[in-house]
Parts: sequence; structure tokens; C-alpha cells
Amino acid sequence: MSDSITVRLGVEGFRVTWLVETEPEEAGEGEAGEGEPRLGLLEVGVEGVEAWSVCPWCGAGCRRVRAYRTLRVRDIPTRRRRTVLVWRRRRFECGGCGRTHIETHPQVTGKFTTEYAGELARATARLSIAAVSDAADVGWGTIQRLVNTQGEGKARRRRALPCRVLLVDETSIGRGHKYMTVLYDGEKGYALGMLPGRSKATLTRFFRDQGPAWRQGVEVVVTDGSTPYKVAIEQYLPKAQHVLDRFHVIRWFGYSLVQLRRDLQRRPHQDRPPAWEQSLHRSRCLLLKRGDRLSEAEQERLRSLFDRYPQLETGWQALQELHQVYQASNLEEALIALDRFTALYQTGQIPQYRKTVKTILRWSDQILAYHTTGRPTNAKIEAANGLLQKLRRIAHGFTNPQNYANRALLPT
Repeated sequence: MSDSITVRLGVEGFRVTWLVETEPEEAGEGEAGEGEPRLGLLEVGVEGVEAWSVCPWCGAGCRRVRAYRTLRVRDIPTRRRRTVLVWRRRRFECGGCGRTHIETHPQVTGKFTTEYAGELARATARLSIAAVSDAADVGWGTIQRLVNTQGEGKARRRRALPCRVLLVDETSIGRGHKYMTVLYDGEKGYALGMLPGRSKATLTRFFRDQGPAWRQGVEVVVTDGSTPYKVAIEQYLPKAQHVLDRFHVIRWFGYSLVQLRRDLQRRPHQDRPPAWEQSLHRSRCLLLKRGDRLSEAEQERLRSLFDRYPQLETGWQALQELHQVYQASNLEEALIALDRFTALYQTGQIPQYRKTVKTILRWSDQILAYHTTGRPTNAKIEAANGLLQKLRRIAHGFTNPQNYANRALLPT
């Protein structure tokens, strides 16, 4: 049985018994928000439709009502009025075991309807918890508990599903090298969780909690160049193919090219002290751009620069060969591009690439696995990290990693 009020409130299984609606008032003189209307209050008396309940102790049907208790439940505001469901709850007595129990409702969580609790929790993705608590006229701790409940529930549901492509990255939680490990499902496109720290133990605990059946379903893992992550993956996901994220590899080489440019830029002149080469400094962004994306004017600028600094041209060409490793259509073409890069390094003109070359040799299998696993990247998780940094600014920082993890799961 239902009526217009029940449908409007969106809570099934309740019968409306009475309704009291107070009109909003104007703020008094000298009060905060003077001249602004206050929200009115809509109180709706409700009771359960079902005449019986199931005993949680023995499973028998209960019809005898022992007593009544009243519970005030906050619901989504109606016509800009705070809405409270005054629920006349029944305490049933079981005729089989003689125990009593109070009735429950699937759409009521604590003192909130599930829909309103979810709305308040989701609002923390764009507002601070203090702002949400002020708007809803509830305590800060109440909103945080709703966020924790929603976030933990979402994490449990997501982790219970199989994952074929796992993305792993880190994000900063604050100053002082405080980091958290972010785990993402690369195919379904959502976060699986955030774990305090970025060590081998951090990833190990996650893999152990997931169990062997879940781990066997993971076929591809994409990470940055973290050795602790690599060790944990080799131990708990031995059958999965480990891929080194393309962005991080390009960034390593980009940093080597930056070092080469800086060394040339600070080279002393014969007849005067070391000078600041403005032409080199102004080309710092242009040098990191991919060759096939340069305009004719930009190509001319680089040619004039390379005429004066041939060593810089060798370093730039080496970076382009690295791009070709990822732009190659198959593994054979990628190996050819990698050989061309090696030949450029062996000329001895770019010693700044020495550390990068050693890194390539150490991670060569993970770099080339990009072409045998469907070309996966950490692009989705990097986009999620941008949302997480925005969330940090909204919250004015986090001191509790678990609160950050639960809150971060809501928008991701």
C-alpha cells in the first residue's frame, strides 16, 4: 500500500500516518544570515506495512507486538525543507523461542535513509566535511562515519569481483614523504582501494587479504619503476605479466635530456665567466615535445639550436627513439627502435643517459611487455590521482590515512 507522500519520499515499505509541516522563518536581527529564510521542517509519521516479522534467532514468523519505540530518521529534503521520518517501530515477540526483536528496514541505516546517507557521503567529493555537516545540520563526526561506511562498503564490493588488469601507483598524502599506494582496476575503471605506505609490505598485505583465487585472475599488472612493488608482484603474482608504465619511462629519459641541456647551458665561455644561455633555457619545453607533433616553426627553432649544439641533437634523437619503442606496432619494431637508441648512446656524446640506460637494462622485460599485453598504461590511475589531489585541497589536507582512503573511493 502506498500514497503520494510515500512515493515522493522514495522509501518503500512504509505507510504514512500523519504529516506536520512548519513554514520557514526569517533570520532575526543580529543573527547569522540575517534576512535569509531558514529551512522549514517536514515531519512524516510512518510505520511498517508488513504485519509480521522474521525472528532473527529461530527464523519463525512473528506477529505479536510487545511494544513500540519511536525513531527519527533523516531523509532527503523535500521542497527545501529538512525531512524527518518519525518511525513507529514495533518490538515483536517470537511465539517459538520467546525472544524479542525490533523491526528493521532495508532502506534505513542508523538515523538516515540509505539514499540520504549516500547523498551526504557523495557530497564530500566536492565540499569539505565541515561544509556538508553545516548544510545538513548534523555533526562532523556523523558525516565522517557515513563516509567511512560508504567507502568501506564500496571497497568490499569491488574487491570481491575478479580483476584482470591491475594498475598500481602512489600518491602523496602530505609533506614529509607521506605516500599511499593506489590500486585500480584497469578494465572496469574504478579504484580498488588506497593503502598507507609504498613499500613491499604494503602491497604484500593487500595480496594476502585478496586470497589466492583473486590473485590467479590477475593477468597484467602496470606499475611505475618501484623496486618494492616489483618484488611483491614477482612473489604473489608470478603468472601475471608486469608492465612498466609508459609515462614513467618517458619521464626518466626526459629528465636525462633536461640534465644534458643544463650542462650545456652552464658551460663557461673562453673570455668571460659562465653565462646563462637564454636560447637553451627558452627551448626547455620544446625539447621534450615529440617530433611528430612539432610545427614547422618549432622544427626550424630546433634546427638552429642543433647547429650550435650537436650533442643536444643526439640526446633529442635518443628521446625520439624511445618514443618509437612505444609507437611501434609490434615487438619486433620496438626492438629495432631500442637498438637505434643504444647506437646513439654508444657514440659517447650523451653521458647524462648512463643512469637511464642502466635502468632500461634492468626493466627491459617490463618495458617490452607493453607490446604483448594489449598496450596497457597507468593513464586511468594518473587521472584518478588528479582527483585525489583535488580532494586534498577541498579537505585542507588529511591527517588520518584511513579517512582519506574511504573518502577517495567515493569519486573514483
